[in-house]
Amino acid sequence: MAEHYQRIVFVQGDEAAEVLDGVLSRQGVERTVEYLTQQYTGEGAPEISDSPSAGRGDDTARVGDYLLTWNLRRGYIGLERVMPPCPGCVGRGTGAVCCVCGGQVPASLRRRPGDPSEVRAGCPDCAAGRGHVHVPLARDGSAAS
Repeated sequence: MAEHYQRIVFVQGDEAAEVLDGVLSRQGVERTVEYLTQQYTGEGAPEISDSPSAGRGDDTARVGDYLLTWNLRRGYIGLERVMPPCPGCVGRGTGAVCCVCGGQVPASLRRRPGDPSEVRAGCPDCAAGRGHVHVPLARDGSAAS
């Protein structure tokens, strides 16, 4: 499974100019990552994606477990945490919120409830990320025969 990315912050306009001009250009990439992680703690459910948000023409730098993305011409900067894949989110999640890590499951990766590959809350194999297949469920929620 590939890594996934948790958005920490994305700023544009005047707020981004302050970071781009005041921190990035004067103090460098590592200090910018430190600054952004101190300034922005993230609120609400984490936004997790299976690919980085960097676009065409963006500059990027990986610093430890963080990916910094910026575009001077368009005036924005973003920071994402690079995370190992959660077995509930990447490729096998069913609901909008992962039952293993609590993060948002990208819509393109969700499975239908009852699929043998779904991740189930309370399943120790799912929580540990062990590969396994669930017995298909009947309409009433019992194991299908």
